[in-house]
Amino acid sequence: MALAVEKIPAMEHLLGLKRFYLPPIRCSIPSSAWHPDHKLVAKLANEWAFPFINPSMSDAQKLSLERMRIPLYMSMLVPCGSTESAVLCGKFAWFGTMLDDLLEDESPGGAPREEFLETFQGILHGTHPHRDPVHPSLEFCADLIPRLRSSMAPRVYAHWVAQMEAYAASMDRSVLSLAQSASTVESYLARRRLDCFLLPCFPFIEMSLEIALPDSDLESRDYLALQNAINDHVLLVNDVISFPAELRAKKPLRSIASLQLLLDPSVNTFQDSVDRTCAMIQEKEREVTHYYDVVMRNAVASGNAELVSYLQILKMCVPNNLKFHFISSRYGVNDAESGTSDDERPREDIPALDGIEGRPRAVEAAAAAIHLDEEIAQECVGGDAGVLDLCMDPPPALQIPLLPAFAHHLRERVLLLAEVKAVRLEHRAREPPPFGDSGVSCG
Repeated sequence: MALAVEKIPAMEHLLGLKRFYLPPIRCSIPSSAWHPDHKLVAKLANEWAFPFINPSMSDAQKLSLERMRIPLYMSMLVPCGSTESAVLCGKFAWFGTMLDDLLEDESPGGAPREEFLETFQGILHGTHPHRDPVHPSLEFCADLIPRLRSSMAPRVYAHWVAQMEAYAASMDRSVLSLAQSASTVESYLARRRLDCFLLPCFPFIEMSLEIALPDSDLESRDYLALQNAINDHVLLVNDVISFPAELRAKKPLRSIASLQLLLDPSVNTFQDSVDRTCAMIQEKEREVTHYYDVVMRNAVASGNAELVSYLQILKMCVPNNLKFHFISSRYGVNDAESGTSDDERPREDIPALDGIEGRPRAVEAAAAAIHLDEEIAQECVGGDAGVLDLCMDPPPALQIPLLPAFAHHLRERVLLLAEVKAVRLEHRAREPPPFGDSGVSCG
């Protein structure tokens, strides 16, 4: 696929986007329970992280951060191990969040980028002199990394350092431009596997299980295929769910949805791209299942008990990452209350009905139904025609499973419009023809 210059109108639609519909993202892989100490982990990890984020943070700011439930992410990805290792995992969740936010800036925390990365590398390898102060934005690294080094087996720590170095290199500003870094979906996925920050989480599974896998286990062709499939599933979920928050924050358009709008001539609206991304997520789940079965079968056949236990936890990244996105308030998928609840069930996004009763044009109702601008809804459904079909039998290009109650409401609205139109036509048929149009020939 080549970059489609003619897709400029599609990008204009994207830039004017107000709402879109996120189809349900199904996952057939059973999820696991969270770490049993996840509440204690969250408390201790938050107490550790908040002073680094803002020493004078207000109670309201703390509550807002708590609702993001950042430590819970690692309690879901690594639901095993001692309380001590779980607390380190929870602190690392905040570590990754803070580092990711810093590296998105040209000058991380106000420090020159080269100086920041050089100091970070020194802390990773233990070569930064302890007596030399670090930049304030790196104090959380200087505090946590030595603890990780002492808690991980040398081989596991080496695995983690390698992943962190690859992540830091991928976050170089020169590769952050969507147009420069990706000309195909495949090249985009290859880059995003490094900067979505999942790979540095995997060594924590080893740490919590108190194992140290040999490089041969982690570098086999089938294992790498499994790792890539898991990573792709996680990053695609993150892309499609985080996009609205990034759009509101006016961040660079670097998600898979933006890329597909630019690359694929058959994708004409952001809704099309969202639907296609969700289909890709399902395909990646099938890849995960396939390669997991291959690697697990080989591990069992060879009697590799440590790899078996590692794989059992690794596979949980897929359902638990998806679940986390609907629990955390980080991307605004749920309301504020969902950020503090232990209810792990995603809440269905009910389309707003406000104003529909007072807005008789069916295309406006369709706009509310599919969470798009009126202009885009007009293009999608062709005005009034086909709105009833949209309610009762969504076309494959849109795949909009409306809630039954709302579908019924919209159906009644359209039927009422049709009845009104029929009455008007009947009334006009009874009216005398206009002057000069009697149908009588004068010749």
